[in-house]
Order: sequence, then structure tokens, then C-alpha cells
Amino acid sequence: MKTVTIVSGNFATSENNQGNFTGYTSVGERIFVNKQLMTNLGITENAHFKAPLFAVIAERQFDVLDENKQPTGKTFTRTQALSIFSKVEEISEAVNADFKMQVTITKDRKAIAESAELDDETVNKLISASIF
Repeated sequence: MKTVTIVSGNFATSENNQGNFTGYTSVGERIFVNKQLMTNLGITENAHFKAPLFAVIAERQFDVLDENKQPTGKTFTRTQALSIFSKVEEISEAVNADFKMQVTITKDRKAIAESAELDDETVNKLISASIF
């Protein structure tokens, strides 16, 4: 997973589309964005899109379907937005949430160990041995 800035894009308009969005980074990387993610931001048509958007992306593998929507045994990979945000502060908060939690837990553990009057070496050993 990585984070990117989407600087341009548009909703699919072909007959067989599902109303999904294709976004592009400043270096032309193509990002598939599910319609629901865009709807969650209040963006439902091209006129609503205002760059930039900020996304957490990953490559995902999908089955190729035949005309009856049955798997063919073949697959394809595409870069897809897993989450999308309209403000850089929002994506920063989201991607750092687990790290912030771990820091808080570590600080709490250190305070608990220090309140037990353990020496610094023992406190540090306990913290480094802790599993999150």
C-alpha cells in the first residue's frame, strides 16, 4: 500500500460502466476508484470533482469474467484506491492512526512500569519486548 495524490480523473461513461472513477497522479499513474468511495465524498459526477484528492492505494487481483459473468480462470491486476480523502490532513490522520495508537500504548506501558519503580533498563527491556 502507498499514498498518492490524484490530480485529474473522470467517471466512466460507457454503456457497460458501473459509474466508477478513474483518477490519475501527476506522473500519469492510473487509479481505479470505486463509485461508492467517490459518493462518500459527495462526488457523483465529473463536475463535482475538484483536485486534488488523496488516496491509499494497492494493486488488487481480479477474475476475468465471461459474457455470463462467470470466471474464465484468468486474472488481471489493477491499482485501486482502498480509501480516499479530500484533505491531506484526513489521509494523514488515517494512515497514522495505528502508529499513534502504538505510541500511546508504549507511553502508557512506560508510565505503568515506572510507577512500579522499575529501573530504566528494566522498563526499556519490557517495552521493547512488548508485542502489539
